[in-house]
Amino acid sequence: CAFNQTQSEGQASFLICMDEESSSTKDALAASQNCCSDSSIDYSALKQCFAGESGQELLDEASKIFNKKLPGHATVPHTFVNGLDTIPLYDELKSRICEAGSKASICNNFNSTLLPTPFCEV
Repeated sequence: CAFNQTQSEGQASFLICMDEESSSTKDALAASQNCCSDSSIDYSALKQCFAGESGQELLDEASKIFNKKLPGHATVPHTFVNGLDTIPLYDELKSRICEAGSKASICNNFNSTLLPTPFCEV
């Protein structure tokens, strides 16, 4: 519901806030109220979506996509970089992101010959 109201920057901001809020409450809707204002998300619209048919439709669609992409058992978090199933560990993610051509400063001294073997290619 929140992602339908904002673009990438707002989505990232909202997720970061929700991660921080989850340590103080297990109620996602209550946690989201604090995060909406920082992410340019209308809390009333989010609440209506969350409690209504559109929220259930979004969950159903996300479930279909997730199950199609990852049939069977999947880990959480589950990460992909350029379509490669990537182990969610810092060094593995950094290697894959830098290999993909990121211009982030952490990739300045990146050496692609030191890349680990891919965990699983999808």
